[in-house]
Amino acid sequence: MGLESKALDKYVGKIYKRVYSFWETPLGSKKKSATVSFTIFSKGNINDPIIKKSAGDRNLDSAAVTAVLDSAPFSPIPDALNRPNLKINIIFKYVPQKT
Repeated sequence: MGLESKALDKYVGKIYKRVYSFWETPLGSKKKSATVSFTIFSKGNINDPIIKKSAGDRNLDSAAVTAVLDSAPFSPIPDALNRPNLKINIIFKYVPQKT
């Protein structure tokens, strides 16, 4: 694995960890998932996240987008990646609460 791919894996891992720390699964949701897509720019700011794959439930989709928005801005893209922006897709899996 090259230095760039190691740096990319490390940076993307931090992005996922940060986003998931702001995400709470809505109660009572069925087992579904949503995919949110957004672009991180060089300084860590993002564009408006969009639902790439809907969970089929507006509340679940909204919770996923809110987690991304609340976690921004991110740390700047590392120089080692040598790119002006980075497209990210994050899958949010909803697991129903056990009763």
